[in-house]
Amino acid sequence: KLLAQCIGRQDEMKRKRFRLERARSAGKAALAEERMKIAGKAWEQEKASLAKLERETEELAGKQAQLSGVYEKKDELQTYLSVGLEYAAVIEQVKQAETEHLSSQKRLDKMQDSLLTAKEEADQKRAAFLEAQNRYFHEAAGILAELLTEGKPCPVCGSTVHPKIAERGEDPIDEAKLKQLQDQREQAEASLAELSGRTVALKQETEQKKTVVSQMNVRLKQLKERWQQAEKCCGDDVCVKLGVVPGEEATQEKCNRLEKRLQSCVEEYQEVAVLLREKAEQKA
Repeated sequence: KLLAQCIGRQDEMKRKRFRLERARSAGKAALAEERMKIAGKAWEQEKASLAKLERETEELAGKQAQLSGVYEKKDELQTYLSVGLEYAAVIEQVKQAETEHLSSQKRLDKMQDSLLTAKEEADQKRAAFLEAQNRYFHEAAGILAELLTEGKPCPVCGSTVHPKIAERGEDPIDEAKLKQLQDQREQAEASLAELSGRTVALKQETEQKKTVVSQMNVRLKQLKERWQQAEKCCGDDVCVKLGVVPGEEATQEKCNRLEKRLQSCVEEYQEVAVLLREKAEQKA
């Protein structure tokens, strides 16, 4: 009986051990399967990350390709910009010089008209004085003639014979009136001389301004040629990307806009280059 009990217990122990081994095997399989799932998820995440990295790298490479034209021509564009700023400045200077010359020419034309008027007035005053002076002398001669006595010498010429005695005028003029006309004549001639001097000075000034405009136009032509040459060196594609209109006249505002665009493109290109290097390191 005791033997039978021992054998029964032994069989029970075997069954328990079998069940335990089977449970352990099932646990290991489950653990292995769980680990496989985790590894599979990690792999899928890795693949997704790699795919995202690849897409981002391609996008950055495309952007770099778009910006490379501007970046590679940055020195030529800087030259184009420098010439453009100088060109724009000279354009404004020429406009200002032309305005000043035109203003000076208008003042000269007006002054020359005034000079003609002053000359006519001086001629009239001179003629009036000379006519009055002639009348005054004629009147004085008539008065002197009335005092002549035949046989007595003339106080002017000394002749004792007076065949034709001067007669007094019908419209005599006194010395005060003559002095007044003389003063008017001298004043008109002084005004004419002063205006003539100012006209000569203004004419010289106007000629100088005209010369300045001519010289500046020569400089402007040279800068325009340099501006156009610099534009060709930049290339049409680059100019289009920066919004440059071929053959367009340079202005300070346009050059400032171009400078900002150029700076922005260069900075963006450099940022993209840094990001591409980082992406390459991530791949490695």
